[in-house]
Amino acid sequence: ADHSNSNNNSNSNSNTFIRSPSDTQREFRMLTLANSLQVLLISDAGTDKSAVAIDVAVGSSHDPLQYLGLAHFHEHMLFLGSETFAGEDDFSGYVSMHGGSDNAYTDKMHTNFFFDIKRENLEHALHIFSRFFIDPLLSRDAILREVNAVDNEYRKDISSQAWRTYRMLEYSANGNNSFSQFTIGSIATLNQSGVYDAMQTFHGRYFVAERMKAVVYGREDLDTLTAYATQYLTPISAAIATSSNSNSGDTAAEAAAAAAFGANETSFLYDIRSLDASTKQLMFVWSFAGAEFELHTLYRSPMLSVLNDVVMFRSNA
Repeated sequence: ADHSNSNNNSNSNSNTFIRSPSDTQREFRMLTLANSLQVLLISDAGTDKSAVAIDVAVGSSHDPLQYLGLAHFHEHMLFLGSETFAGEDDFSGYVSMHGGSDNAYTDKMHTNFFFDIKRENLEHALHIFSRFFIDPLLSRDAILREVNAVDNEYRKDISSQAWRTYRMLEYSANGNNSFSQFTIGSIATLNQSGVYDAMQTFHGRYFVAERMKAVVYGREDLDTLTAYATQYLTPISAAIATSSNSNSGDTAAEAAAAAAFGANETSFLYDIRSLDASTKQLMFVWSFAGAEFELHTLYRSPMLSVLNDVVMFRSNA
């Protein structure tokens, strides 16, 4: 059954969100659909654009070690049509035709898909979008083309000093921690036999409702948005991985219990060659040990600002 909460911060089913006191023009509702997918609905009577995002709690840290970059490659493949809407451009073409845009990104532990569109076209766009997570084509015919697209992204980033520096940080981490792994993917890591089957396994194992959260934003009232979410997102598979089909020993994510930067990885000085000879930069990196100390959950905390101010004060002194 659906559990909804209109304009409140929480309900008995622990569907919670934080609402800004200054946000008085929008209405909110949290849903947990029958497949366990959590959805935040936002009704804004004054908007001319609608938008949808789906976040999946799986990313490059879940890449099989023999196919590094698989999560990013899968992100590319997912946008190339579904059994219901088989044209590769059915979604992006529709969104573009109606004043919108779409994109996606793969992070270490998350993959995020999103689009915006003129408000009157939300329902049909959501219908097409939802099928990527229900019956994607994941066509064999597109494999080489998308492997090359991923490789092009990798090669484009090689000339980015910021990317080179971050990759060096990854490289210097504990090899038994998923943070150290190559994440973008390339021809070398993906253009090999078995990648299609690995991608199919990856999709079936991780792209399930229990790992997803969605946001639907539109001009419609909350009951209409509820109907949209229920109709188009409930068919997403609710199945979770079992011990019989787990990827035990196969992913970098399972090695994440080892600290990324322990005693063997710290107190080193690395010289990174700058692409611009005139650029001189000195960078210090600190690692906070302890898996329970998850800084990303504390981004609203003043503690992070205090730490930043202390470092900046010392450096200025």
